[in-house]
Amino acid sequence: PLRSTDTESCILAKALKYFPQTIPELNKILPITTTCGIISDFIDAVPSTDEKEIIGYKLRCIGDIVKGVLLDSIEGCTQLIPLLMKHLKLHLKHDETARDELEVKKEKTQAVNILTYILITVSNKHSNTPVVKMIVDDLMDILFRLVCQVDKEKDMDLARDYVSCLIALLHLMNNDHYTSYMKPMNEHNLIHFLNEVFLVFNDLMKSNVYPRDWIVMNMLQSYVVLNAIICFSKALTKLLPQVKDYMGKKKQLWENFFYLCVAFITQDTLQLEDFRQPKRKKISSQYGDMRSEMGLEMISMWKQLGDSKRLFVPEMVGPFLEVTLVPLDSLRREVIPIFFDMIECYHYHFTNFDIVEREVIDKLDVHVSQGKGDKRYVAMMYEILLKKCNNPDLPRALHQSGVRFVNSVKYLLEHLLNFREVRESDHHSEAKMLCIVNLLNFYEELNRQEMYLRYIWKLYSSHLLQKNFVEAAFTLEMYASKLKFESDMVLEQFEEFPREKDRERKARLFKTIINHHEEGMSFENCFPFYKLLADYYETIFDYKELSGILTRQAAAYTNILKAERQGVDFFYIGFYGLGFPQFLQNRRFIYCGRKFEKAGTVNSRFQEQFPAATLLPYTSHPDEEIKNSPKQHLQIYKVNPVIEEREEFIDRDVPSIILQFYDSNDVKAFSYDKIFNKSGGKAKDDDFGSLWIHKTTFFTMDPLPSKLRLAEITHHEISEISPIKSAIETMETKNKHLRLQIDGYKSKRETSAKPLSMTLQGTIDARVMGGIKKYEDAFFNEGFISESQQNGEDVLTLKRTIIEQVEILQEGVEIHGKVCDPSVKQLHEHIVKMFNEMRKDTSKYRRELGLTSGTPSRASRASFAISSSSSNRYNSTLSRNMRSRHSMVSVTSAEETAHNGSTPPPLPSRKEILPDPVQKRSSIVHGSPLINGSPLGRDSARSINSNSSADNIDNSSNSLDESQPPLPPRPANMNKSSPESNSFITDDSLSDTQISGINGPPPLPQRTNSNAARPPKVPRDKSVPVPSQ
Repeated sequence: PLRSTDTESCILAKALKYFPQTIPELNKILPITTTCGIISDFIDAVPSTDEKEIIGYKLRCIGDIVKGVLLDSIEGCTQLIPLLMKHLKLHLKHDETARDELEVKKEKTQAVNILTYILITVSNKHSNTPVVKMIVDDLMDILFRLVCQVDKEKDMDLARDYVSCLIALLHLMNNDHYTSYMKPMNEHNLIHFLNEVFLVFNDLMKSNVYPRDWIVMNMLQSYVVLNAIICFSKALTKLLPQVKDYMGKKKQLWENFFYLCVAFITQDTLQLEDFRQPKRKKISSQYGDMRSEMGLEMISMWKQLGDSKRLFVPEMVGPFLEVTLVPLDSLRREVIPIFFDMIECYHYHFTNFDIVEREVIDKLDVHVSQGKGDKRYVAMMYEILLKKCNNPDLPRALHQSGVRFVNSVKYLLEHLLNFREVRESDHHSEAKMLCIVNLLNFYEELNRQEMYLRYIWKLYSSHLLQKNFVEAAFTLEMYASKLKFESDMVLEQFEEFPREKDRERKARLFKTIINHHEEGMSFENCFPFYKLLADYYETIFDYKELSGILTRQAAAYTNILKAERQGVDFFYIGFYGLGFPQFLQNRRFIYCGRKFEKAGTVNSRFQEQFPAATLLPYTSHPDEEIKNSPKQHLQIYKVNPVIEEREEFIDRDVPSIILQFYDSNDVKAFSYDKIFNKSGGKAKDDDFGSLWIHKTTFFTMDPLPSKLRLAEITHHEISEISPIKSAIETMETKNKHLRLQIDGYKSKRETSAKPLSMTLQGTIDARVMGGIKKYEDAFFNEGFISESQQNGEDVLTLKRTIIEQVEILQEGVEIHGKVCDPSVKQLHEHIVKMFNEMRKDTSKYRRELGLTSGTPSRASRASFAISSSSSNRYNSTLSRNMRSRHSMVSVTSAEETAHNGSTPPPLPSRKEILPDPVQKRSSIVHGSPLINGSPLGRDSARSINSNSSADNIDNSSNSLDESQPPLPPRPANMNKSSPESNSFITDDSLSDTQISGINGPPPLPQRTNSNAARPPKVPRDKSVPVPSQ
């Protein structure tokens, strides 16, 4: 043989270079078989070497031989193919460890190019000859291995060449080739070979080596792979897994087969819906829809499993679901019944199919969130599975659980599609969060903790993006309620939370909840968490954390009394018409607006979210034509919260600054008032005797604010309010606002006199609306009073509210004299003058009600204020039924109450048991002991300590002129008013001790019981015009 030495390398290289040029001359004088024999001897004589020059010359020599005419004849091809395959295999499998990487790559590229030319020649001239079998036997195994091992990221060109050769070889093969190739294999070798084939094909489907726009190559590859899978599946039927072979190689082989089928059907290049119509038509005419063919093969193999199907549950639930989500109806109808097979098989062996249900729900969530599935899929899935479950031959238990499962899947799919629809828009923030809540409620019902927490976090993140801090806190409460301080179970890392114990995460969540409530200035909602955290830190003796929590709790009390907090408005929002997403169609909600957000802003924001929507210009309920319209119609108008009775405030002297928080928090009922003239004609705003109110009260499923800014309306009630009851409500609302504003000055939260000046002037000098004179003309006459007994009682109630307003205004005028600038002295004098006239005009109501004996003590006045306020705020027959959360009430001793003075009532001791803050919102105001049947408030205690009594005050005021009852004197702790305010300070007979006991307007007789049935008191905002019908 030829040798390769340092001295002979040059000769060897020359021989390899020029030998192919002799072949045409040999063909002229020798038979083809003799020439091929000479070629074989020459190539075999070349020694094996690692010299890159010799390897290069050898492969170039083989390439030149292949490109000659010898392979064109069957004799030459038959004789040369074994030689060529032997040497190509040698170079394709060459060891890479001892050589340069680039040299090895060049060598393999030369070898695979030679193989490509051979396959092209055989395909064109010898496709139906034994030559194909010779190539298959020599190269099939090595080609699969090369495709499997090549690094596609580093050597994509080489990988593409390998795949092209493999596809070309498979394209040459027929059923006989597949059968003869696998026939000599024993079971072990066959399983190994098929596993390798399925893994290689699966990889080709998932990470295609051809660009997407190489349509011809992609379609040819899919076509060849489809035919190969069908042929290989025949051998697979001989390797059925047994039930006992749960973790065996046969089971793994079948799983790989099913995974391959799924990868083939779902590959991007076969989704014909993504192509334009001409290209789609051309592909279909040449190859058909290969997804359907593969689907049929997959179903056929599934049926072959028989009782062994349960070995592949739940592993194959997700892959098969992915197949059903391909938008091909014929494929869906064939594959969807597989899930009933899984259900039936699992139920037969385990009497339930919970594991199938969990897997279906989890995988549907993942796949639909990725953009798969549509409404047709929902309808088809529901129709097919429900028909299977309603089979009369099924056991009753399977029928019932199957129907429940199908309904759950339908509900989930509908809400997942809704969520996906609004998620893709940047504007549908409220609708997006509503979808998230629907989904997390669904997962909570199914006890799918992991999915439930995942959607809680989505909702929480959405709230933070919108800066909805209070709603974000309520959302985290749902997570915190699932954890326990008593548990030491270790939780895995979740979002921003590290791996930690159950109790540690609960404490961390509580701190985050407190942070968000404080950011939203919802301090009252923090107190349950302060207490629980303090309990926890005290138990584990972490006094540093305990100190910090108690410090924050103290600061929260101060913030409640001192911080400037703005209430929010609420709005009715109706989504009418079939043009809205399905989950919004013809549904009504109450929307909790943001701070300072008015009706115009809300209208603009929702019209921006739904630009195709038309805003309805009226507030009455739309007719059926609007509801069934294919368009979108929005109905938005402002509503007022109905103040819910709170047990902890009943018969308590609670500062108005504390009550104010609950006017727009933890509310479940809302009302809208519309003025109308019952006798016909148009109602006039200044004709108080004819101003009837048409009140609609809406009740919501959840309180507001809560985990959402939207709360769905469950039902509504309609009532009519007479003119005098409307007048009473108006006066009570005005009194409440006056007292709240005055409290702001008393607590020094307000310092500018301008707002108070405007309020006092607008209330006392009410020339525009006629003031109290209009009420007198409309109601305080014998004709109206004699109409019914109820009218007489309502007139007395209205007079009480008028007197109460005078008492509140007196305190306001006095404070105005202290805070106003000397430059507005003339304005203050005018206010004082008008107030004295107002007090003189209303003194007759005091005499009629028997209140001319004098000015009561401060504690008695506070008692009147509370009883009147309680009657005004809480006389609704609806309020007790609406109460959804109850607060804990702690009882303190009289000494503690008196000791606390003017500080807010204390929270319960940490040793008491608080309700779960997620279920119940606690109040910061708690119960106190009763003295003579009345609550002992802070001012009551102060009055007792100062040894003053109602009798002493009454005696001191007996000398006052009954025709003009005196105003109560200023408290001793207030500075003297400016000179211009002295004109209405009258009573000098009260001592300093007596003055210190005065805390508010004098008491009036309690209202009669007939008022107990009055509707809830909801203030009407006259600044907002009533939309026309």
